[in-house]
Amino acid sequence: MLLWLAVATSSLVSALLVTPRLARLATAWGIVDHPDPRKVHRGPVPYLGGGAIVAALAVGLGVGLGVVGLGGTTLPWPAAAECLELGALLLGGVVMFAMGLADDARGLRVRYRLALQLAAASAVYAAGVRVEALALADGWVLSLGAWSYVWTVLWIVGLTNAVNFIDGVDGLASGLCTVASAAIGYVALSNGQYATAVVMVALIGALLGYLPFNWHPARIFLGDSGSLLLGFVLASAAVSTAAKAAAFVGLAVPAIALGVPIIDTAFAVVRRAIERRSVFAPDRQHVHHRLLDLGYHPRRVAVVLVIEAAVATIAAIALLNVVPQARLVVVLGLLTLHLGLFRWCGALRLRDALRLRRTAASEDLAPAGLVSAEWEGRLRDCVTVDDWWRSVCGVAAELGCTALRFQLDRRDGGVLDLRWSADSGAGGEPAAAPAELPVRHRRRGPPLVLAVTGPVDGEVGIRRLAGLLERHSLAELGTSRLGIAPATA
Repeated sequence: MLLWLAVATSSLVSALLVTPRLARLATAWGIVDHPDPRKVHRGPVPYLGGGAIVAALAVGLGVGLGVVGLGGTTLPWPAAAECLELGALLLGGVVMFAMGLADDARGLRVRYRLALQLAAASAVYAAGVRVEALALADGWVLSLGAWSYVWTVLWIVGLTNAVNFIDGVDGLASGLCTVASAAIGYVALSNGQYATAVVMVALIGALLGYLPFNWHPARIFLGDSGSLLLGFVLASAAVSTAAKAAAFVGLAVPAIALGVPIIDTAFAVVRRAIERRSVFAPDRQHVHHRLLDLGYHPRRVAVVLVIEAAVATIAAIALLNVVPQARLVVVLGLLTLHLGLFRWCGALRLRDALRLRRTAASEDLAPAGLVSAEWEGRLRDCVTVDDWWRSVCGVAAELGCTALRFQLDRRDGGVLDLRWSADSGAGGEPAAAPAELPVRHRRRGPPLVLAVTGPVDGEVGIRRLAGLLERHSLAELGTSRLGIAPATA
């Protein structure tokens, strides 16, 4: 008992002390996250939270080693094989932290990030952290054979990026990782893997000490350095615990605990593949964005998703131990619970993506002549008038239009006059007479007018722009941050 209490307390206190100091340091160094239409914060926020997690985790593990070395516990010292696995796991986590820190500070190409993730996952596999068989039920064991490497690496890399993708609302990623750490720690204790359990307890303490500063309104973000570190350590620890007992249970429990980011990432990958976009291209279609669009406060979004994950995890631990013959049925049922949440909040939007793909194909979108499917996706994701106007201007530029003008009434009785013009030195083509395109501002009443000026041969592009404005008008938005009358009047 002394060991667990010392580890948890030391890592928690360390996080409480280090986090605010790192926030000030990140602000001084300019390592801050600036707001944009996809994010909920209104001003720059430092994102060096991963450093606080690393420091608190190191202190907790150091205290744990001290307690064991001084004979403060009767737990046996881990075997050499387990020490090697834990060493590879922690070293890989440090590599993820360093890579994320470089990405936060200067930005890294996707190919370099994936290469480092694959290398770190392969190193963990070489150290013995691997899944070679899945015990789906009593007497039903699925041997992976040569696929063991593929399964292990895909699990680690996939879960690492899933935690990174879900880090879009204050406190959400750190809250979900706290639940996952407790779940993996429970499985490790059940297997007698006390060293792995110590790592999870230290991680729980670090996250609990960090959460008060990450709760909405956040004073610091995890950043890629923190989310990639957490995802890698949790994914590798799950594989390590799975390899020592019933592998299916060892992976199923953390998979249920992190079911929200796993499912969210899976749908994001499929959606972006359908839309012919990069897997890492940002959008506002994640589950937390859908809940925000339903009017939920950011704090409530995090609470709802974390509580749902905790309830599903407790149910998984209870049911998998009670009915081992029906493990697969239990896991599928709990994953269906997650899917029900996604369905309820409208995060399952693959049908919209397919419709967008068919629209793009039917109109024969050529790179030089018509707007790309990516712009349609951006217009679909807009939530404010200023965001919508920037997207419309980007579409107009790609279509070859030379100028836009749009006027709408403000709440204070004034008129908001929005104008855009292309670079005067970018063309020289004669301008056509302005076209006037209707823009639905309210669900009832006459539309507003967007005046469009384009090149003489731009009629096809203007028709395309008219179609986009019909599908993605101001009537689809909520109240604007620019202070205009609501579009849903």
